[in-house]
Amino acid sequence: MATKARRPKSETHKQIAITAIRNLPDSVSLEDIKDEIAMLIAIEEGIEDADAGRVIPHEELKRR
Repeated sequence: MATKARRPKSETHKQIAITAIRNLPDSVSLEDIKDEIAMLIAIEEGIEDADAGRVIPHEELKRR
């Protein structure tokens, strides 16, 4: 069964992005920042899919 997202509901997408960027080293490139944001988007989409029940059980994936 899917679990709900673990971040606080009050945290906005902007706050999530700012926190992620702050955690990167000062020498980070714009390309690395872009990759970090892309990863955050993919994670958010995965959480939304799981919350909506759009998942495939592990055992079924193993059979494919």
